[in-house]
Amino acid sequence: MMAPGKAIRNILSLLLLSGITFSGNSAAAFNESVNGTPWKMDVPALPSQWKSEDARARVIIFRHQQQHQRYALLPLNVYINKYYHASLFPEHQAVGLSLCPGKSSVVIVPGNRKKGIVGYEQNPEVMTPELQAGMTYFYQISMEDSGDIIGRWMDSEQSKKELANIDIQAHTLSRVITGDNCPSGLYTISEAALFNLDQYRAENLQPDAIKKINKLVATITSDYRQISKVIVIGHADPVGNEQHNQSLSELRANTIMTRLIAAGIPADIISSRGVGSRESTVLNCNEYKGGEAVSQCNQPNRRVDVQVYGIREK
Repeated sequence: MMAPGKAIRNILSLLLLSGITFSGNSAAAFNESVNGTPWKMDVPALPSQWKSEDARARVIIFRHQQQHQRYALLPLNVYINKYYHASLFPEHQAVGLSLCPGKSSVVIVPGNRKKGIVGYEQNPEVMTPELQAGMTYFYQISMEDSGDIIGRWMDSEQSKKELANIDIQAHTLSRVITGDNCPSGLYTISEAALFNLDQYRAENLQPDAIKKINKLVATITSDYRQISKVIVIGHADPVGNEQHNQSLSELRANTIMTRLIAAGIPADIISSRGVGSRESTVLNCNEYKGGEAVSQCNQPNRRVDVQVYGIREK
């Protein structure tokens, strides 16, 4: 049988996730001692909140909004890489999140979705900057009186000063998959530097491609004292048939893996895979008119990533 205190905490979390807000008296009632154990929604911010790790990036999402604004009592639900992370009320920050290097997606959705309250059809995904291991990133969100959700990446030092006295909202549990086994390095080569459009064979490589691959291997071997694993990941843009894009990304990744082995990466530590267009970094290319404009927009989506696991040189 579930303990009464735990049951009450679970009920409150579910209500908050549903966008239901409480009056001051109701919230206070839940904040009182349960079986002699006090439970609070807020916890003070400590410097460890934004401390990054060697192999992972740290992301802090916070909300600035004055209490008198129209949507001040509306929680904003935060999703990272399509997983729920937090429901933020004004003047709060979410629990710090450790992510693998590279790009992640962020979606902000109003917690109360009653018809007529907020005029929106679908909340867009926003991509993070290229997250670097050992760095901390700050993303500020707010909701305007018009119902528009505003988000922007903030300066690190300025954000730390502002957040030092803003509590961490810790009433819900993040479901985001964190980078427990992150690559210690990520190297990206644009498809345009490797292949012509829709090509994948070794004989189709661009004239300078071999030189770029050899230079990449030299960089990796100088960056690392010991390498335990290398994964080559092929990416395609979302134009055209999904099955074709998946196959193309796999074939390109395999070709580049073969060239990396020829350039000096041991064959027994390297593998390849393709992900089609599922991990695109630019998401709004369908807004452009004309094939050339769409192709240019999608160029960052056509790429090969090389993940390296190992011990870096100090």
